[in-house]
Amino acid sequence: MAIFDPAPEHLPKSTRTSIDHDRRRTISRAPSIESFNSSNSVPFAPPPPPPPSAWKQFTSHFSHRVVKRHIKFIVALYISSAMALIPQISAVLGASPYLANIAVVFMHPARTVGAQLEVTLFCVVGAVLGAIWILPCQVAVAAFNQKYLPEGNNSAWAIDAAWFFLGVWIMTTCKAKYAKLNCAFIIYTIAGIFALTKGHTSTQFRFSDFWGLMGPMMLGVGICLVVSILLWPETASEGLG
Repeated sequence: MAIFDPAPEHLPKSTRTSIDHDRRRTISRAPSIESFNSSNSVPFAPPPPPPPSAWKQFTSHFSHRVVKRHIKFIVALYISSAMALIPQISAVLGASPYLANIAVVFMHPARTVGAQLEVTLFCVVGAVLGAIWILPCQVAVAAFNQKYLPEGNNSAWAIDAAWFFLGVWIMTTCKAKYAKLNCAFIIYTIAGIFALTKGHTSTQFRFSDFWGLMGPMMLGVGICLVVSILLWPETASEGLG
């Protein structure tokens, strides 16, 4: 009805009757189901889907490639642990067979085959550098103790300490400049920690003492390489296409 339309009481009777009839029909009309659904009312909304299980939520965050890499790491760690726990094998590895597990943790096989070969190469470089640096120190400590230990002078620990800290400083400087030496630095540091912090009262040099530290670590590195090649080998081209 327009603003300037006359009031209903001033309209003709026939017109007023039709207006009243339209009003009564509009008021008495019941709301339809479509009107409820159009307003997204709760009684007619579909039930929410059930929440996913805890296992599905856990596995949805990992791809098959990640799961395979976890399995490879577990297999390598199991093999190195078994070798360290079997008496016949641990006796061959020396006094520190658990170092094979440490090497597996740091040089894990959850990599591509090319990256694992690179890690193995730099671990060998670290072992060679460790031998070049640690063996002369052990010879010097044995010579010092043969001459001065009978007199009660047990200051050979100072040689080990100075040798160790100087070697770590040199390797840290090289690692900061050449990032590829990270694996070599880890192997050298672990060998230095165990070789240069004990045996400062030894009067004889035995190469078996050094090999008892480096041998298990090289075994752990070799286990990682074999597992990476034999169990789901990966290449750098996977996942690119």
